Amino acid sequence: SFPTRRSSDLEQLGISRDEAQFEILDLPKKGFLGLGASPAKVRVFIEVSKAQCAVDYLQSIFHQMGLDQVQIDVTETENCANITLSGDGLGVLIGRRGETLDALQYLAGLVANRLEGDYYRIVVDSGNYREKREKTLIGLARKLANNTLRTGRNSSLEPMNPYERRIIHT
Repeated sequence: SFPTRRSSDLEQLGISRDEAQFEILDLPKKGFLGLGASPAKVRVFIEVSKAQCAVDYLQSIFHQMGLDQVQIDVTETENCANITLSGDGLGVLIGRRGETLDALQYLAGLVANRLEGDYYRIVVDSGNYREKREKTLIGLARKLANNTLRTGRNSSLEPMNPYERRIIHT
C-alpha cells in the first residue's frame, strides 16, 4: 500500500489513485536512532494508449477549428484504431475528395506512433465517407474499364492516394 499523503500529487495530475501506475525507485530507510531516515522514492505515471493519444490530438485540432461538438468513437484492434467522427457540419473535416480527412488521419497516425512500440495504424472516418468513396471509385473503375474496352483507348484518372489507387486496381 502506498502512503496517502501523496494523494495531493495525484490531485495535481488530475487523476485518481486507480488510474495511476507506480514504480518504486528506492525503498524507505529507517536510519539509526531516527537519524539518516529517508522516505521511499516512488515514480507515479499514467500510461496512455496510442489510440487515446491520437484522439486527444484530434480533439485539440477540432477545438482550434471551433468544432467542439464532434463526437469521437474509437474501435481498437490489435495494431489499429478506427476513429469515427460524428456530429453536425462535419463536411469541413472531410474536405474536397477526402483530402482533409486523409490529412487528419496522417497527422493522428504520426502523433500516435511517436510513442514507443510497434507501428499502430490509425483510420479516421466521418459519416461513412470511406465506404461511400469506395463505392464511387468501384463504379468509376467499372465505367472506365467498359469505356476502354469499347473504344480501345487508354483512360487516365486524377491523382489518388495509395488507398484509393488500390481500390481502382482491384
